[in-house]
Amino acid sequence: MVQKKGCTAADRQVGRNIQILRCLRDIDRAAAARHLGCSVRSYTAVEAGERRLSAAALYDLANLLRCRISDFFAQVPGRSPRSVGLPSDPRPSA
Repeated sequence: MVQKKGCTAADRQVGRNIQILRCLRDIDRAAAARHLGCSVRSYTAVEAGERRLSAAALYDLANLLRCRISDFFAQVPGRSPRSVGLPSDPRPSA
């Protein structure tokens, strides 16, 4: 479920987006980790961009956070400018 990989700018941005969405939903790290079936330490590494989630885990997390998977990838380097943004993003949704 959680894969340890080299940390890239994209991984860090995805982690930040996940953290923002989790905080907006008032869900603590322990609850998110429990939902994904991983430790709080592993989940914290995801938000820090030090670990990656599988597609299935991203799907499960999107359901928990009541968002689209694409919301995790908003403002990720290399994404097209038509990317969907987070709720706080001033750009209009496509």
